[in-house]
Amino acid sequence: MIGNGLKAFAGKKVLLLQGPIGPFFSRFAHDLMKVGAEVHKVNFNGGDWLFYPWNAIGYHGSMREWPAFFRKLVTRYSIDTVFLFGDCRPVHSSIRQLCRECDIQVGVFEEGYVRPDYITLEEVGTNGYSRIPREAAWYLQAEIEPPPPTRKVGNTYWWMALWASLYYVAGSLLKPLYPRYIHHRPLTLKEAVYWIRSAWRKWLYAYRERGIEAELTGRHSGNYFLIPLQVHTDSQVRVHSEVDSVEEFIEKVVTSFATHAPADTLLVLKHHPMDRGYHDYTSLLRDLGTKFKLGHRLLYIHDQHLPTLLDHARGVVVINSTVGLSALHHQIPLKVCGSAVYNIDGLTFQGSLDEFWNKAATLKVDKRLYTRFRNHLITKTQLNGSFYSKLITSSLGAGLVWSKEDRDAVTTTSVTKQYSSVISRSISSIKSVNRLLLYTVILPTLFSAIYFGFIKSDIFVSEAHFVIRTPQKQSVSGLDAFLQGTGFSSSQDDTHTVHDFMLSRDALLEIEKQVDFRSAYSQSGIDPSSRFNALGFDDSFEALFRYYQRHVEVFQNASSAISTLKVRAYTPDDAYRINELLLDMGEELINQLNDRGRNDLIRHAQVEVDLAAEKATNAAVALSVFRNSNGLVDPLQQSAIQLQQISKLQDEQLAARTRLEQMYAFTPESPQIPALEKQLEAVEHEMNSELSKVAGSEPSLTNKAVEYERLALELSFAEQQLAAAMATLEQARSDAERQQLYLERIVQPNRPDVAIEPKRARAVLTTFLVGLIVWGILSMLIAGVREHHD
Repeated sequence: MIGNGLKAFAGKKVLLLQGPIGPFFSRFAHDLMKVGAEVHKVNFNGGDWLFYPWNAIGYHGSMREWPAFFRKLVTRYSIDTVFLFGDCRPVHSSIRQLCRECDIQVGVFEEGYVRPDYITLEEVGTNGYSRIPREAAWYLQAEIEPPPPTRKVGNTYWWMALWASLYYVAGSLLKPLYPRYIHHRPLTLKEAVYWIRSAWRKWLYAYRERGIEAELTGRHSGNYFLIPLQVHTDSQVRVHSEVDSVEEFIEKVVTSFATHAPADTLLVLKHHPMDRGYHDYTSLLRDLGTKFKLGHRLLYIHDQHLPTLLDHARGVVVINSTVGLSALHHQIPLKVCGSAVYNIDGLTFQGSLDEFWNKAATLKVDKRLYTRFRNHLITKTQLNGSFYSKLITSSLGAGLVWSKEDRDAVTTTSVTKQYSSVISRSISSIKSVNRLLLYTVILPTLFSAIYFGFIKSDIFVSEAHFVIRTPQKQSVSGLDAFLQGTGFSSSQDDTHTVHDFMLSRDALLEIEKQVDFRSAYSQSGIDPSSRFNALGFDDSFEALFRYYQRHVEVFQNASSAISTLKVRAYTPDDAYRINELLLDMGEELINQLNDRGRNDLIRHAQVEVDLAAEKATNAAVALSVFRNSNGLVDPLQQSAIQLQQISKLQDEQLAARTRLEQMYAFTPESPQIPALEKQLEAVEHEMNSELSKVAGSEPSLTNKAVEYERLALELSFAEQQLAAAMATLEQARSDAERQQLYLERIVQPNRPDVAIEPKRARAVLTTFLVGLIVWGILSMLIAGVREHHD
């Protein structure tokens, strides 16, 4: 893909996806446009936008929707070539398949196989997806041209650090614009913490590991195996290897070494320098060393000189790191545990890892095969240059050397001219950058230091802790539920009530009466930026209230329910007095709430008693009227007497009827029969009369009993309701004797003896860091505009 040079893309319609951090893709786009290519760019996050803000397409959808968006995009612009950086990133993982389906050429950039002076560009994919031949015979038979002399790119670390800082700051700040984007590593400002920790650990490990390199290259020379670890987020570990993580690789290697390696050898694991701030495998290796009883045979190192370590190693084991190529360059036996372009029979050991430990001493790297492989790799996949800093001898914006024509075009004379031109441009840029640095960093930091160091007034903070409590937890009984319904709220709600009052206009009015808040915060000794109404524009109460809210803070700890009250003032006495006064007013408010609750509670219970008493009285009167009007005390008892009388008459009727029937049977002519018939008739008449009084007729006792029972039931219900209301009233009076809520001071207001605000050093440092970020962004934008203009 690189053999015909950059001019091979003339007339192409190119789509740039996500590139390396920094302005590389922006510069690369200018180079493509210069040779006649039509270039489009997709930005996926704020960092992408920062380095390619113009004429770019912003993608704000999800990763699931991305393939469909990509298809529409390449169709709309008739794209025939796609360039991207890192074919295993989430936004790029599906691109190779999509481009194959759409018959689109794919160019994949990656960090160089041969470092530090090269970057990788391959068609279709890199590493495990690379199309580089993997057969030793092919390299030994093919015609392979040697690569031209390499031009050194120099130290690019600080450029990479700058671009990374700007990229992650922009990505974090602009995250709301790209809410569904998924990065291959956390895209937050927290990355700065890892970089700071990395710098600290570099010095710490340099001190702790002093003398280790001399030991390894001295008495342990040739007796140790070197294991260079890779970055924990390296997609080559997850996609193109036999393991899923660096930890799994460590366990596999240590286990194999402990079981099969010669007893006089050491295992040296070297941490990746770019992963220093993120991960520390000390604990894992300590556990493994204890488990396998390796002791001093297991070493964990960090920043020793890698080429020196390679020269003295017995063998090297990698996943698929580019350190493998360095090991081959130093003719060191190599075992690869993943998919790598250099994993070729004759270059690397093809047996198992368990066998490698004992055979490494006798292994030899085929030097001729390695030389031909490296030459082919450079000429077909490597571009001389860097993603982060331009080669000064390159005439292209991206600072790369593409083809033989590009290399030959730079003669000694032209190089001298280019150096002179570069130096001139550099001097001009330095002047411009210095002026920009002056306005964005130096002057703001100087003003900040003067303001916070000599002008900003001391602020004294008085702090108190309190809690709003109830005597006991509310139960869920019916009576308590009733009491809760009368106006008592939970202590949590009353806490918010007290907070709101402390920050209210009423609180400020009360403070004004007792402390004269306005005068306390308008003294001439307070700096103009902190003094109330320093310019005399607005002396209104509303302005004072807004000022008051900036100096009084009250908040609650969600886990402990403890409230904190902070008062900021410009004298210790003012801070203490206002804090004490606010707590007193809070207690007074709680007492008012208690009084209001008590009164409402008793009043409501008394109303219920009065209503119940009225109902009971009305029911008793109604029952008395019924008795008087009907001449009855209790229809039920009176009915029982009547029924007893009827029962006696029925007995007499039965006896008379029996005697009369006997006379009919034995003495039909007896003169007593007429008298008995008259007696039976009289008994039956009397019995019917008594029955009619109990039931059957309108004035019967049965009809009167219905009304009587209704009235008696109403009276019973009224009496029960009255009893319950009386019990509730007694309970209400009992509760009224206790305080339902109270403000308990946990920490009394303090009278500060030293000003703890403002945080002067922090403010100056913040100004410096913000200015530095602004300077970096503006410098990059200015450089981009100039390149675009050129």
